[in-house]
Amino acid sequence: MGSPKNAESARTMRPSTPTRITTIYPSPPPTPIAPGKAAVSNREEKPNRAATPPGENDDQTRTGTLNSSQKEEDLIPESAELPPWPTPTSMEEFINSMLRENTCGGRTTNNTPCKRSRRPVARSVVNEGIISLRSLPPSCSHSKMVESLKRLALLLHCSMHRSERSVNTRVEAWLTEYFLRPGDTTALLRKALQKYGTKCNGTKDDARPCQESIGGRQVLAIQSITDRILEPEVYLHDGRLKVWLKRLGQNTLCPQHRDEQLQEQVAKLTAAVTIARGSQLSTEITRGISENQHETEEPWQGYDTSPLHLVADLNSGSQGCKPDSNYLQTIRDCLIPRNYKPGYVYAYTVDANEAFVKIGYTTREVSVRHAEWEFECNRKIKSLYPDPAATGVPILHPRLIESICHADLWKGSVRVDCSACQKEHVEWFKISAQKAIDTIEKWSQWMARVACRPSWKNEVKMRVRGTSDLAEALHALMQLCPATCN
Repeated sequence: MGSPKNAESARTMRPSTPTRITTIYPSPPPTPIAPGKAAVSNREEKPNRAATPPGENDDQTRTGTLNSSQKEEDLIPESAELPPWPTPTSMEEFINSMLRENTCGGRTTNNTPCKRSRRPVARSVVNEGIISLRSLPPSCSHSKMVESLKRLALLLHCSMHRSERSVNTRVEAWLTEYFLRPGDTTALLRKALQKYGTKCNGTKDDARPCQESIGGRQVLAIQSITDRILEPEVYLHDGRLKVWLKRLGQNTLCPQHRDEQLQEQVAKLTAAVTIARGSQLSTEITRGISENQHETEEPWQGYDTSPLHLVADLNSGSQGCKPDSNYLQTIRDCLIPRNYKPGYVYAYTVDANEAFVKIGYTTREVSVRHAEWEFECNRKIKSLYPDPAATGVPILHPRLIESICHADLWKGSVRVDCSACQKEHVEWFKISAQKAIDTIEKWSQWMARVACRPSWKNEVKMRVRGTSDLAEALHALMQLCPATCN
C-alpha cells in the first residue's frame, strides 16, 4: 500500500505533462472494487528516478558496458540534425484535409473520430487559422507548431471535445499523421504505441473486438507505462523494453483475454516499437537485466486522489445560448411522455476533493451505480445522499428532479475532465455537501406534492415555457405546489 500524498504532488497525469510514478501494477484487478472495502494505497510520485538496479548476473556485463566513471545517459547517441519542418507538401495535405471535412473529428471514448458537426464559427475565422499555419517558417519550433494546431482544434471541435485532453490528443494525431519529423524517434514510438481507449484490446472467438471495460485504473496505468517506454533509457535497452511492453500488454486486456492473448499482444507491440526505433538499436551500455527485475515493485492498488481536472463548464455555451436556456430546455425534455421508472437522486464526493459534489440519478440501486463509477474513474466515492445506512425508497421522476437541482445550483457547476474513463463529467458542482443535500431534499419533496395533481406536467410546462429567465422559472415552479395535496 502506498502512503497518501498532498494535493501538489498528486497532479492528474496528462499526456502533455507526464507525471512519473514509482508504482505500476503488473497484474491489474479484474473486477470493480465495491464500495466499503478497506482503504487502499494512492499513487506516489517519484521526484528523482533511481538508477536501474543491476540484474541477477551482476558480474556479467554486456558489450560496451560503461565504466564506473561514466553515466548511461552520456552514452546515448545524439540525434542527427533534423531537416526543415514542416514541409510545404505536408502542410498543404493537412490544410486540404481540413477543408474537406465538416465534422468535429475529436477522439471519442471508443477512440474513433467524433461525427458531430463542427462549431458554427465564421468561415473567415477558420481561414485565419489556416493562414497562420501557412505563414509558419519551414524551420519553425515544435512548440510554435503545436500552439497553432491547438488554436485550429479549438475552432473546429464541437462543445464536447474542447477540453485540454481532447485538444492535445487531436494535435498529437495531426502531428503523427501529417507532420512526422524524420528521425524523431519519440514521435515514431508514439505512433507505434497506438492510442488505447477504455475497452479491452483483445478479440473474441468470432474475431470481433472485445468491448469489455478495462477500468480506470488500467487506463491510467497505460498512460504511465507509455510515458516510461518513451524514455531513451527504456526504448534503447532491450531488457527494460521487454519488461515495460509486457506490462503495457497486460493493462490493455481484460482478465479473460489477458490469459489468452497476452503473448500475441506483446509480440505486436514489440514489432511496432522495433520498427519505430529503427537504427537506434540497443546500445548495450548497461549491465544485464533480469526480466523479473521490476516484478518486485509494489503494484499501484489505490484510488486516484489527485485534484479533479476542471475544464470550461457548459454555462458558456457554444452557440451563444444563455445558461438559462440550456437548463430550461433540459427540464422541458424531462416532461416528454415516456415510460419513466422510479429511481434515486444521489450526491457524492470523492477522496481529497471534498469541495466538489456530483449530483446524478439512477433507476438502479445507488450502490451499484457507485461501484461502476469507482471502477470506471478509479476514484473512491463518499456517499452524501441518500444516507447509505438508510433503506432507500425509490422516488418518482428522478430525472426531472435531477435536472431541476442542476438548474438550481448552476452557478456552482463545473466540468471535470477524467483521464481514467476519458470522458468529461458535467454534473459536478463546487458547493458544500449540506447545500447539495438540502437542494435534493427540497425538490424531492416538491415533486412528491406536485405529482398529486392530475395535470401537473402541463402546469410545469407552462411555467417553464412562460419565461426565459431561469431564476424566475424556478420560483414559479416552487410556487406551484401547496404544502399539502388536495
